[in-house]
Amino acid sequence: MAADSPRVLAVRDILTRSVRIGLGIPDATPRPGQALLADDMARAADPIGGHMAGLAPTGSGKSYASMSAAAVGAAKYGERWVIATEGLDLQQQYLRDSPHVAEAVKDVYGHELKTAVLKGWSNYLCAQKTMNTVRQLGITNGAGGYDDTANRIDGAHLKDTVFADGRVHESKTLRPLLSWAVQQHQNPDVIGDKASYGGQMTDREWQAVSVSTQECVGENACPLAQVCKPRISREKAAEADIVITNHAMLAVQAANNTPVVIGNSKLGPFQGIIVDEAQSLPASVRSQGTVTISAPRLHGIVNRVREAVGGPGNPSVDQWALDGREVIRYVESEIHTGVASVQDGRIPKETDPLANTGDVLTQWLKQGSQYIQSSTDQNDMASVIAGKRGSAAIDQMVQAVKDVRDHYVGVSRAWTESGDVSAIETAPVTVSGMLHRNIWNDSSGNGDEPVQDDTVKPPAGDDQQEAEVEPRPLTAICISGTLPKGFPRDAGLKTHITAYPSPFDNEYRNSLLVVARMDDPKVIDQVSVTAYGKQRFDVRKHAEWVKQGSADAFMWNGGSGLMLAATAANGKLYADHYRKVARGRFNVYSQWDGDGDVVKKWRDDETSVLVGTKALMTGTDGPGKTNTLVQVDRVPRAASNPVDDARVEALMEAMSIDKWSADLYVYVADAASLLEQELGRLIRGGGDAGAAVVWDGRTINAGPFKYNARARNAYQEAMRWFPIKSTRLDDLKAYIKNGGHPA
Repeated sequence: MAADSPRVLAVRDILTRSVRIGLGIPDATPRPGQALLADDMARAADPIGGHMAGLAPTGSGKSYASMSAAAVGAAKYGERWVIATEGLDLQQQYLRDSPHVAEAVKDVYGHELKTAVLKGWSNYLCAQKTMNTVRQLGITNGAGGYDDTANRIDGAHLKDTVFADGRVHESKTLRPLLSWAVQQHQNPDVIGDKASYGGQMTDREWQAVSVSTQECVGENACPLAQVCKPRISREKAAEADIVITNHAMLAVQAANNTPVVIGNSKLGPFQGIIVDEAQSLPASVRSQGTVTISAPRLHGIVNRVREAVGGPGNPSVDQWALDGREVIRYVESEIHTGVASVQDGRIPKETDPLANTGDVLTQWLKQGSQYIQSSTDQNDMASVIAGKRGSAAIDQMVQAVKDVRDHYVGVSRAWTESGDVSAIETAPVTVSGMLHRNIWNDSSGNGDEPVQDDTVKPPAGDDQQEAEVEPRPLTAICISGTLPKGFPRDAGLKTHITAYPSPFDNEYRNSLLVVARMDDPKVIDQVSVTAYGKQRFDVRKHAEWVKQGSADAFMWNGGSGLMLAATAANGKLYADHYRKVARGRFNVYSQWDGDGDVVKKWRDDETSVLVGTKALMTGTDGPGKTNTLVQVDRVPRAASNPVDDARVEALMEAMSIDKWSADLYVYVADAASLLEQELGRLIRGGGDAGAAVVWDGRTINAGPFKYNARARNAYQEAMRWFPIKSTRLDDLKAYIKNGGHPA
C-alpha cells in the first residue's frame, strides 16, 4: 500500500490538533469515521480537481474534518476554499469550530486563517433602499446622523397601515425594522443581514430595506456605497481563505449560469468546494430554476413599471397598463382552461400551453421594458432601483414564456392551481450538467463583474462571455448524513459514494427498531378496502390504524417522543388523538400549533410528544430523555408529480432503462433517504438510546401488501443502523418496560 501523501498527513495532523483544542483534552483523537473522512478529503484535493461523495452519519464530526482539509489547503498550499451548508444551524457549527482549526493552523504554519460568511445580496440591508422607504413615509433624515433618523422613525405619527416600496405595510411591523436598519449603518463591522434582526417581519417588509443585484444601482452611482453592507461582506469574503455560504447561492449560480461564487471576479478564485447536507443541493438547483407564469406575477410587473416611471400620469405607460389588463385576462383564461383540461397538472408533450397568448404576451412585456428604459428618472435613486427591479422581472418572464411553450427532456412543465390562482410552472430537473459546468468547474476566465443574487434570475444574455475559456476544475466534495442512491450522477460528480462508520454504534446496539406487521387478518381488514373482490391497501384506513397503535406506544413510553407523518392531514389526525388519549399525562405539540417555539417547547418538556411532517425530518433534535421513541407512519414517498416524473423520463433516456428502474433512482431513492433521516432523529448524541417504529408493513416481505423487492431492499437499507429489529409490537412494549434495554 502506497504511503500517505504530505497533504493527507498534514490534514490528519491539523484535525487531531483541532479536536484536542476544541475538547480541551491534550491526548484526544479524532473519531474513526472522522479521520477516514478527512483523509479522503485530502486525497480528493491531491491533486486539485478530484471528486468525492461521503456518507458520514450524524456525529461523525464533518465540520472539523471539512475545516481541517480546507485549512491545510490554505495554509500549506495557498488555496482558497468554499464550504456550503443548507441550514443556518450547521453554518453556525462551522463558525464555532473555525477558531479551533485556526489555532491549530497558526501553531503549525504560523498562518492566520481567515474565514468569512457569504450570503446573497438581498440578505443584507441596503442603506439607499432603507432611506428611500423612510422618505416615502414622510420622515426626513435627522441632522444628528443615523441615531437621530432612527429616533424620528420611532416618534413619527403613522397610520396603522402605510404605503411604501409600492406596497401596503403594517406600521407596527415596518417601523421597528426601519429604525433597526438605519442604526445598523453606524458601524461598518455590523453585519446588517436578515438573520440578525430579532423582530417580526415578512419578506414584504424585508424587501423595503434590501435590494437584489438587479435592483442595485451600483457602487459608482450609489451615494451611500461606503456603508453598503453586501459590498462590505464581499470584501471580507474576498480576503478570506475559507468562505462559508449556503446552498441557495450555489443553486442560483448553477441554475442561471451566473458566477455568484465560483468565478466571481470580486471574490477571486477558489480551488476547492465542500458541500455539507449535500443531498439537498440538486433539489435546491431545481427550485431556483423554477419559474411561474400567473396573473398575479404579471400584475406585479405592471406595478414595477409604474414605480420606475413615477406612478400614474405617463399617458403611454397608462395605456400600456390598460392594455395589459386585457392581455393578462386572456393569459389567465388560457392557463385556467389548461388547468381544467387535466387532473394531475401535467402538460402533454405536444401541447403549447400559451399557444393563443404567448406571442402577444411577449410583445407586451418587451414594450414595458422599453418604457422603463426611456422613462426612468436617472437622478432619482428610488426610480432607478424600481427600474432595475422591473427590467429583471420582465426579462425573466420573457424567458419563462419562451421556455414553457415546448417540451424538452430534462425540463418539467405543469399547470398548477392554488386557491383562485392558476399558473404554469417550468423547472429544470436534470441538473447534473449545471452543477458540473457552473460549480465544480470555473469557466469564468478573467470575466466581467458578475450578477450576484439569490432570488431573481438575471436577464438573458448577461452570462455570455467574450471568448470561450478552458474550464478550471475544482476539488468537489459532497458530504451528508444521508445520500440517495444515484446522488453522484444527479449532482454531476465523477465518483461513487463512500460510507463512513457511525460513532454511535453502541447507542444503536442499545436501541430497537420495530416494523409493524400487516399480515394478521384483523390488521389486513383495518388497513384495506375491498374492490371487485380484491383487498387493496388504503392510506386513509391505514392512518386510522396507525393513530390507535402509535398512541398506545406513546402511552407505554410515557410520551417522550416524535411522530413523523407522511401528510399534514395524517399528522393533525394523530395530534388530536394523542391529546385525547394523554388526558394531560403528557403534552402534545405539533407543527400546526401556530407557535414558532414549538420545537423548543418540546425539547424543554421531557415527557412531551411532538407531531410533524417533512418539515421536522431534518434538524429536529431532542436531547436525552426528550426523544426516546420515534414513530413513522409510512415511507415518505412523494406522490406522482410532474417534476419527479420528468426526472424519471430523463433517466430513462440517459441510462436506456425502463420506467420502473428509473423510478427506483427517483421516487424510491428519495423516499429511502427521507426515511433514514426520520429514523436518524432518535440517536443524536453519545448516550442516546430508544425505540423506533415504522408502521409501514409494506417494507417487509410479509402479508398481502408489500413494495416490490428492490424497493423493499432500499427501504430496509435505510434502517441498517439498527442491529436489533423486530416485527412484533410486544417486543416494543417489553423494551420500554425493561427500561430501554433489549429483552
